[in-house]
Amino acid sequence: VGMKKFMLFLGISCLLLLLISIGISSVCIVSAGEGVIVTEFGKIVTSHKKPGLYFKSPYPIQAVNRFDLRMQFFKTEFIQMTTKDEKNIAAQMYVCWEIDDVVKFFQAVIESKRAEVKIRDLVNSQMGAALGKHRMNQLFSTEAKDIKIDIIESLIQENANQKAKEDYGIRILRLGFTRLS
Repeated sequence: VGMKKFMLFLGISCLLLLLISIGISSVCIVSAGEGVIVTEFGKIVTSHKKPGLYFKSPYPIQAVNRFDLRMQFFKTEFIQMTTKDEKNIAAQMYVCWEIDDVVKFFQAVIESKRAEVKIRDLVNSQMGAALGKHRMNQLFSTEAKDIKIDIIESLIQENANQKAKEDYGIRILRLGFTRLS
């Protein structure tokens, strides 16, 4: 009789532990500043950007992929380019960005480090195009009215932001030159 009670207790304990594990893995908690994509065998089932408690099928049927929706920041490399008047210039920019479309971001980029590489390439490309349309004296001048850095930064941001939103689900909030020489 003692062994039967022990086996019954052990069986009930294992069943209870299994039910608790399934229950815990069926809940998805989304924190403020976080985006979540729920996938089922690799295919997107749903996404959540609002904080709260959401239910899903237990792991491994459905998996949760989390993304930081807060503003991110990085600097590009210091790179050499040519101005419209064929002068060499070295430039570096800072970029502030955030995830705008979680689903598109997940499909195109997957993680923030890869996003920075894609944004860096995009910004460098747009920076080269913008600097190639302006003369050196529009960057460095003793006459304040001749300097067009604000216009150049706006042009770079507008073009890079449009492509980043369309291709990666990313919004570029602000960018600017950190060094020009």
